[in-house]
Amino acid sequence: MLFRWRRLLGRLPWRAASGDGGLRRIDEATGEIRRMRVHPYYQRQGLGQAVLTALEERARQLGYTRVVLDTSDRQEAARALYEKNDCRETGREKRRVGETRVFLILYEKELTSTAVDLEPQL
Repeated sequence: MLFRWRRLLGRLPWRAASGDGGLRRIDEATGEIRRMRVHPYYQRQGLGQAVLTALEERARQLGYTRVVLDTSDRQEAARALYEKNDCRETGREKRRVGETRVFLILYEKELTSTAVDLEPQL
């Protein structure tokens, strides 16, 4: 996966995409986008959009017709990114992480069959 992200992100150091995101199977039709983030130094440069686009495309390649994802209510940039990309809020949950209570916003997105070419053109 690291090699693929390096190609996607070009010459940025690996730490720029540290913990960049993952895709987990929920069922035959559904994948879950997890732990999507960009190193704070590289935020607001379109990398979150690139990672989300790549994960959605991978979900399509795996045959998923929808993805689900979540974020904390405090992650305003992540919420804006997901909503800009047609992710629909489906609910909210309260979870405990150690001694801290976290409020999660749950999203889902129906995937179209539109493919995106992520490989650089030579």
